[in-house]
Amino acid sequence: MGQRGLWFQSGLGESENTGSAFCYRLRGPLHHESLARAFAAVIARHEPLRTRYVYERDEPAMVIDPPTPVALDVVQAERPAGEDGIDWLVPSIQGYVSEPFDLGADAALRLRLWRITEDDHVLAIVVHHIAFDGWSLGIFQNELSYLYDHFLNGTRVTLPELTTTYSAYAEEQRRSVDELRFAEHAAYWKEQLRCAPPLLDLPTDHPRPLVQSFKGDLCASAVSPETCRGLSGVAEEEGASLAMALVAGYALFLGRWARKDEVVVGVPVANRARAELEPLIGMFVNLLPIRVRLDRDLTFRELLRQVRVTMLAAFDHQALPFDQIVQDHRRADEDQWSTPMVNVALALQTADRGRLVFGEASIEPLMVHERTSIFDLTLTMGPADDGFAGYMEYNRELFEAETISRMNDALSVVFGHCGGRPDVPLADLSLGGEEPAAQTAGEPIAASVEGQRAGHSLFDRFLSTERDDPQRAAVLDRREAMTYAELRTAIEALAAQLKDAGVVPGSVVGVHLPRGRDLLTAFLAVLWAGGVYLPLDPVHPARRLRGIVEDSGASHIVTGAVGDVPWEPGPVVLGPRPEARARLAPVAVGESAPAYLIYTSGSTGRPKGVTVSRASLDHLVVAQDALPVEGLERFAAVATPSFDASIWEMVLPLGRGGRLDFCAPEELVEALQEFGTQMLTATPSLLATVDRFPPSLRVVVSAGEALPQALARKLEQSVCLVNAYGPTEVTVCASFSTSARGQDTRSIGLALPGVNIHVLDANLREVPHGAVGEICIGGAGVALGYHGDEALTKDRFVSSVFRPGDRVYCTGDLGRWGVDGCLYYLGRVDDQVKLNGQRVQLADIEAAASRAPGVLSAAAYVGQSAAGIHLGLAVTADSGTDTAGLVTAVERSCAEWLPSGVVPTRVWAAAELPLTPSGKVDRAALAAAEPAGPEAPTDAAPPRTELEAAIADIWEAVLGTPVNDLTSTLYTLGGQSLQAVRIISEIRKKYGIGIAVRDFLSAPTVAALAERVGKELNQ
Repeated sequence: MGQRGLWFQSGLGESENTGSAFCYRLRGPLHHESLARAFAAVIARHEPLRTRYVYERDEPAMVIDPPTPVALDVVQAERPAGEDGIDWLVPSIQGYVSEPFDLGADAALRLRLWRITEDDHVLAIVVHHIAFDGWSLGIFQNELSYLYDHFLNGTRVTLPELTTTYSAYAEEQRRSVDELRFAEHAAYWKEQLRCAPPLLDLPTDHPRPLVQSFKGDLCASAVSPETCRGLSGVAEEEGASLAMALVAGYALFLGRWARKDEVVVGVPVANRARAELEPLIGMFVNLLPIRVRLDRDLTFRELLRQVRVTMLAAFDHQALPFDQIVQDHRRADEDQWSTPMVNVALALQTADRGRLVFGEASIEPLMVHERTSIFDLTLTMGPADDGFAGYMEYNRELFEAETISRMNDALSVVFGHCGGRPDVPLADLSLGGEEPAAQTAGEPIAASVEGQRAGHSLFDRFLSTERDDPQRAAVLDRREAMTYAELRTAIEALAAQLKDAGVVPGSVVGVHLPRGRDLLTAFLAVLWAGGVYLPLDPVHPARRLRGIVEDSGASHIVTGAVGDVPWEPGPVVLGPRPEARARLAPVAVGESAPAYLIYTSGSTGRPKGVTVSRASLDHLVVAQDALPVEGLERFAAVATPSFDASIWEMVLPLGRGGRLDFCAPEELVEALQEFGTQMLTATPSLLATVDRFPPSLRVVVSAGEALPQALARKLEQSVCLVNAYGPTEVTVCASFSTSARGQDTRSIGLALPGVNIHVLDANLREVPHGAVGEICIGGAGVALGYHGDEALTKDRFVSSVFRPGDRVYCTGDLGRWGVDGCLYYLGRVDDQVKLNGQRVQLADIEAAASRAPGVLSAAAYVGQSAAGIHLGLAVTADSGTDTAGLVTAVERSCAEWLPSGVVPTRVWAAAELPLTPSGKVDRAALAAAEPAGPEAPTDAAPPRTELEAAIADIWEAVLGTPVNDLTSTLYTLGGQSLQAVRIISEIRKKYGIGIAVRDFLSAPTVAALAERVGKELNQ
């Protein structure tokens, strides 16, 4: 059964090599005929070495070829003049061992001998994993050595009698599964893996490819004798084996590195429980998924007890093949060629590895071939010099060697902690190994905030431009321009009105105006008068705005007309209304005085206000000089007032003497074209709606959401793309990355000047580069805190242990340092999400839903449908409540209390909310259980050509379901890897062409497959 998964991974024999290569330098006399006869005898003795794997009657099948003489593949290698070693031969060796297997046409073993001289050879043995496991290597090497000596010298060889065959074992295993004799084992594994994580989300240096690759490499690893003695001592005290202690320590390391509280580690077992199986070569090994829960309150001793119980139970149920263990746990939409649930493994080498002996020839192993790695990461260990030694095998398309080296160092630290401090809580464990190393942008701009403000504040720069060029255009709104002189006049006039109305330094002034030049004027006038700017987005529900005004203690509201404010406001200032008045200098306030107060989604269900100081605002003005904005004069503004990017958009151009172009998102391209705008800041959601930007646009800043890779590739074709990152609590922006072609868009680059970025563990200690931690930000730009919430401020804004006097904001964002020195964003610690650029706390949605009568419980989640990403909400009804009416009431409540952009689009009644084993709401299960909604696509794409119709017919025949949409994927139609192979097989029969399965699965739709078939037919 294990062979079945390897056959799928080999993609009908058309994927990269998933085998092992053994290469040796042979110096001394070597008898070619004896070697060939020895190989032939071993191959004749063991069926898997002469077996082909074909596709028959919709199933993979074994074809065992009869024993035949082996013609030794000898290549005469001519040594170049002046060459002493074999470096000149390495490319030829690498080319041979990396050739893919065609399992349907060729056996799973091949060998070649390079003859350099009569007494100098290189031997390469390549065997596919489908025919060979680690145990088999010892059998193969020992038998080959014995038989060589027999054929060379006529010695008698006594090999273990083979009383069974691999094919008999395979048939017995298949029959056992078919006859349901494994029902007890299956029931155990189903319960053991219930709600287990599908795969460990290890932080990688490179994005995971669409189709799994097996290109691997090694990094030496070891457990010192001292650590080994410590682990052995703890294991003995707990009645566990050293292997169990290594699994527990390895799982702990993985959990801490990836910041996960649950890990599934694959542990291979020999699976040769019967004596008659021990002398056979073949693929017997089974993989046991060992689930480890990493409660922070546990000690290592307690963790080891858990792992011991889990592993003993797993050994009792190891007879069920891995493919059968996990068949109920594979998601329909995941890569069918990946190993479900397990992408990390720990292999303990205890079997006899054997050794080659060819008469008097000396044999030196060579490490010249390209390696493979079935899993993302595998730790292989065996006894060595009172300790353990081995290697980390890793997928080099995911990881750089530098990262693996750091992981190896951290693993040593963890093993040392486990063996030396087994009774210390796991929460106290540090991955260690590095001094604190926050990323700081250095001192290109003055180190002190005071130095930055001197002559470089927002108003300093604005007034400098106004004095030097008063007729320069400052703002363009609805195609009406306002010069710097006119803008200053309007600012001073409104500021005077505010002062006359009683605004004093520190007064919170709400601005209830839509995007446009009046909003810009009001923002600057409030600051000019010494007040605190509070944006009140007119599109938000009245109840939400009323709550914000009450919480903020706003003393005044600036609006266009009294009737525009949909509640009973306090003092209202109508404006802006430019009028000629005496000059009014900006009111002097301290650098720690608040500049603006902006409300974001709160985890308690109520919006929370973030207070940002004048110094932080002025720092933003100066720090933006680090962006690629040199020579730019025209800047777009598209953000809503409630989004802190609107602050960024307003201060950037005015701090550089540029022009601010207000553009309506629904007319974005037209406005950019007409205004000749050169720079745009927008969310990826908005950017994705634009097919083509005008030639004038030179720089695009993506902000507010994670930037999809495909969107970045599209944008960077025509503009300089900047990926900006920064929570509201650190004044809009803390770091940015200027995208290079093909760059990983998880990178959020380098810190802004004056900003310090740390990646910390749960105890606020630096984690090693490459490990996952919470992004914590200090230096200039850190907000004053949360308005009126001292407890939350103390929790999230903490004193820095790295820089005395500095405050650090703990963002709740997860990140890691990359090998390139850049910061990478990896998600959230909590249930906060970003949608359409807006920060959304799922608790905020749940609180709004709970306001509806009859709601017993509510859980929000992020769902995925054919229409894209959406917010979903499941509610349960109190007893006696009509569910149909409940959904309507919840939808109404959400509309009243939430901004339009975060109102859930799928609201449905659930009988109960699914829970994880820890008792938390299982949001992934909710998303999977979401009933079909009105957003299901109605614009299905039917076949357009005869070829597309024919391909669709093949799909329907194989899948047993109608195919009405050419863009539906194999997985959304219920297909899996076996059906993919069947579809390719039918196409081969019908059209006589071969399509690689991995190529098909990279774009598994009828449309893409028909296009590929058409190209093949036209060649």
